[in-house]
Amino acid sequence: MRDCLADIAALAEVDLAEKPKAYSEAMRHAYWEDKDLAGAIAIAFAGISRLLADARLADVSRSLELRVQAKQLTYDLASFTWPGWDEPGIIVTPPEMRAGLAAARANLRMAQELEKGDLPLSRAHWMVGAHELSSGHHGEAHASFERAAEHAARAGNAAEAELALAFTALAAAALDPSASASLDDALVRLAGVEGGGDLVTQVTTAREALDL
Repeated sequence: MRDCLADIAALAEVDLAEKPKAYSEAMRHAYWEDKDLAGAIAIAFAGISRLLADARLADVSRSLELRVQAKQLTYDLASFTWPGWDEPGIIVTPPEMRAGLAAARANLRMAQELEKGDLPLSRAHWMVGAHELSSGHHGEAHASFERAAEHAARAGNAAEAELALAFTALAAAALDPSASASLDDALVRLAGVEGGGDLVTQVTTAREALDL
């Protein structure tokens, strides 16, 4: 396993204009190859801090590029710390989940500030909802997933709209078990879109992993 602190020290010397994905690649290696979630989180925080600090000193065009890179790190940080994936070899602790929720909210705020459009906004709302769901805030998750579905529909992405609606139904079932029939209907609709089988598995895996 690589030493993430050594990676962070080396990354501090990297010219990000030449290697804009340096932090992202190191973070992904820590997570996917080393199964080192704590290391991936540390690299992400180091990268976000540096990118946003550099953005404050850069010209308008370069500042935008750096902020977009920082946003990507917040999204990956939120994704990697969500236990609903049930990723083999990864155990997400409660403090890591809280860091993930904060990252998801930061990603949403940056998507709004950067005016990224409906599909990134849909994914940002979905990620916030995912963390709210795993934190037991089922009502808030329901509202976040509804917003994700609305943005995905406006973007013309039927698959992601139906996925968000299925998670909306999952949140509703978590609030009231008698609503489970609506979840069954949502899963049938989801199965009918392109790639629906994998998306249904995503929902059922989350349901089992989060014990909903």
